[in-house]
Amino acid sequence: MKRSFSSIILILTILILAACNGKESISEDRNSDIPEVDESQTANVLIVYYSYSGTTERIAQRLQKKTHGHLYKIEVADPYPSDINQVSGRAAHERESGELPELVGELPDLSGYETILVGGPVWTSTVAPPVMRFLEQEGVEGKEVAAFWTDSGNPGNYATDFEELAKGAKLHEGLGVSSSDAEDDVEQKLDSWLADLTVPLETEANARKITITIGNQVIDAELNDSKAAQVFKKSLPTTVSMRRMGDHEYYGSLKNPLDVEENLQVGYEVGDLAFWTPGDLFAVYFDEPEKAPSGLMILGKITSDLSVFDTMKGSVEMQIKMAE
Repeated sequence: MKRSFSSIILILTILILAACNGKESISEDRNSDIPEVDESQTANVLIVYYSYSGTTERIAQRLQKKTHGHLYKIEVADPYPSDINQVSGRAAHERESGELPELVGELPDLSGYETILVGGPVWTSTVAPPVMRFLEQEGVEGKEVAAFWTDSGNPGNYATDFEELAKGAKLHEGLGVSSSDAEDDVEQKLDSWLADLTVPLETEANARKITITIGNQVIDAELNDSKAAQVFKKSLPTTVSMRRMGDHEYYGSLKNPLDVEENLQVGYEVGDLAFWTPGDLFAVYFDEPEKAPSGLMILGKITSDLSVFDTMKGSVEMQIKMAE
């Protein structure tokens, strides 16, 4: 190959904040380990949540993975204490006095989302004050909204109270997840709920689909499950200036070369997307080469008709993004 060739639970411990013989408790464990969300991905679903201990956060993260949506975590300026009784007393005072907690961070722009899922824990049989504050401060009038909540077995009046708080919203049926639910039941609940909301699930196959736009031409492709492909996916959307190499490939430099080397191979199949490591170049192969290049990391394959490349110009701009 010449110099310029190629390139790319379980819901844990239970704390109860439900009115019981004059006592209040919270259902959520205190620690969570939620992976970062890939902000380069785009979606029309926003998942807003408040989580005292991590349980609601894990459900929100699972919804994000299923919908390819975006997450927004509600944060309070004065965090709630770890003592259950103190949390109970403070929450009761905030609701009764109307002095809801101050939120920190910029509120999300709801204009670009078709569906907004709002979640929180059941506190004393109702909506937690941070969620109340968000609904009061943000306003969801005219938006497609659905609530989800986590509880220790008693959802109380959460659904009814949420409906009163989300004034003017186009409300859909909510979803409660209990600490007593089996893991398989939780998965089925989430999938069934999203299906009823007509929110498309982000299947493993869909999560790998990308589009390459050249002028008015849209080319479909699919990434593989290699580490290199996942690193490339995180760089999307991106635009690459590509040059034609004979009658078999286009190549160009990525803004951020892939800092990974694995499964290097010699040669490719027609239709492959690849990263050529010797030159740090991204490549699209649409025909057989004169000589099989070496040092390739295969990233995926074009699924559209390759004849589109036959009459394409020598230099083109390829806009690459996740398929919608």
